[in-house]
Amino acid sequence: MQGLIAGDVGYTTALGSTIRAAIRGVPLRVVMTIADKPLFALIVQPGINSLEELKGKSLGISSFGASTDTYARALLRRYKLIPNENVKILALGGGTNRVAAMETGAIDAALIEAPYNVMLERKGFRKILSSGT
Repeated sequence: MQGLIAGDVGYTTALGSTIRAAIRGVPLRVVMTIADKPLFALIVQPGINSLEELKGKSLGISSFGASTDTYARALLRRYKLIPNENVKILALGGGTNRVAAMETGAIDAALIEAPYNVMLERKGFRKILSSGT
């Protein structure tokens, strides 16, 4: 986003951060999008069968303020869970970091985009929710 604002790059495919920047008054224009809603999956450790079972557990996102953070908080509230009180939210960075955290058991769940959700499912982790459907 900084490169786009500075004029160092001409476009970005990061829709979420672009929309947030435009809302904050950055003079940007969305020309095209390939999705009409976020395409995240909530992937959990084996043995977790519902979103409600995340109470007392941890959820990995990319970064605070990012689309994964915003969506995770809304999702938890929808299921009557209080972010950082009932479910600890951890900012872990990109998809590969969240995959590694799931594999090592450092987190119980991850809100994650493709192709990382598919990678985790192939390794035996469960998808309990998909935001794009």
